[in-house]
This record gives sequence, C-alpha cells and structure tokens, in this order.
Amino acid sequence: MAENTTPSRPHRSDPAGPAAGSAPVSGPAAGPAPVSGADPAPAPPLPWLLIGGLASLVLLWPITALLGLGSGAPRALILVALIGATWIGVVGLGRVPRPVLVLALTGLAGGVITLVLAAVLGGSGRPWWTHLVALGMDALWGAIAGLLALAVQQLRGGARR
Repeated sequence: MAENTTPSRPHRSDPAGPAAGSAPVSGPAAGPAPVSGADPAPAPPLPWLLIGGLASLVLLWPITALLGLGSGAPRALILVALIGATWIGVVGLGRVPRPVLVLALTGLAGGVITLVLAAVLGGSGRPWWTHLVALGMDALWGAIAGLLALAVQQLRGGARR
C-alpha cells in the first residue's frame, strides 16, 4: 500500500494553522480575507427623534402666519435663517454623527410635514409632480445645512461620521 504524500488542508478550527509546506487555503473555505487595520465600527443608528424634532420647526411658518407676525420676504428670511441656524447649531455643536444625512432627512421630513399640513388645510390645485420637486428641494436644503454642520464639527475638532 502506497502512502499519501499530498499535504492535507488543515481544518478551519485547527489552532496550529496549515502544516509546513502546505499551500494556503483559498476560496470560500478560507473564510473572510484579513483586513488591514481595525474593522470599521458599524454606523450608529440615526437619531429619528432629533430628525422629527428639528423638522417640526417648519411649523413656525403657519404659526407665524396665524399670529399675524410679519408677512412677505422679511418673515420668510427671518424664518429661514432661524430654522437653518437652529439645525446647523444643534447638529454641529451637538456632534451628531452623519450630519449631512441627518439634516437631509430633516429637510425631507419638514417637507412631508408641510405637504400634510397643506393637504389638511385645503392645499393647492398643483400637479402631483410639483410636490416631488418641493420634497427634493427640502432635502437639498437640509443637505446643505448638513455640510455646514459638518464644517462646524470639524472646526470644533470632533467630527464623527
């Protein structure tokens, strides 16, 4: 009887590893390839309560209109500056992870609140696609605010993604 001279593959749980002179195990049996450095930490969950709270600031539009506090461009500029500064300040100074995504979702949520409120209060006879454009613009403005919040975080030296 002849003796088998081909080296056998070590079992994955073998602490000794491959025998001397054997070929390394490759392919699906080899398991995941080693990664240089530490494994990346999983992304923290999104702060949905914060997103909803910041998005609810868009309710200042109808509240100020009902109270008769200004009208036209001055009111619009004050409210945009106030809401934007609040979003950037809370997320930037609060060191919220993934500020661009968080504020883009905040802008989108604010747009949804506005659309729902408009539908409940009578809305407008605009075509449906204009609502999609408005939601896209809200998300874009949120993303721009998120970039500014990220800049605030980096200036403070504690940006987390």
